[in-house]
Amino acid sequence: MQIRFWGASALFLILAVTCVSQSRSWRLQEKTYAELARAKVGLTRLREASLNRKEALARLKAQTVDNTENKTSEMLIYWKLDEIKERLRSDDLTVAAIEKKRDKVSLPYTLKFNNHSYHEFINAIRYLQKSSSPWTPISSITISQSGDPGRSGVVFTIAGNVLVNDKSKP
Repeated sequence: MQIRFWGASALFLILAVTCVSQSRSWRLQEKTYAELARAKVGLTRLREASLNRKEALARLKAQTVDNTENKTSEMLIYWKLDEIKERLRSDDLTVAAIEKKRDKVSLPYTLKFNNHSYHEFINAIRYLQKSSSPWTPISSITISQSGDPGRSGVVFTIAGNVLVNDKSKP
C-alpha cells in the first residue's frame, strides 16, 4: 500500500511538473507569436515607407530632370525670375542684361517693396538665401524712407543676381 502511495505520488509529481513546464512553454510560445506578429506589422510598415520614399525620390528626380536638364541656362534664369516675381510680389522688379562670366551665367535684379511689413521683407530675404539652383545671392539690402510726397512709409530694396552654371561649357 505504501509502495502504491509513493508510486502514485511520484507519478502525480511528474505529471504536475510536466503540466507546469508545458504551461510555461505555451505562454512563451504565445508571447513569441505576439512579438512575431508585431514584427510582421512593423516590417510591412517599413516596406510601405520604403516604397513611398522611392516613389517620392523618383518624382523629385523627374521634376528636377524636367526643370534643369532640358533647358538652357537663360531659360532657367528666366524661370527662376518668374518664380521670384510670383512668390515675393514686389512693387517694382528691375533687371539688367544677362552676364556670362567663365562658367556662370547671371542676371542682376533689384526688388523694391513699398510699405510692406518688416516680417514680409525678412521672409523675402530668407526665400532668396535658401533658394537652390538657380541660386539667388543677395548683393545689397537697403531700407529707406519713402520720398513720395503725400505717402509716408518705408521702402525695402534687395539687389542680387540669379545665378546658374553655364550649360554650354563642357
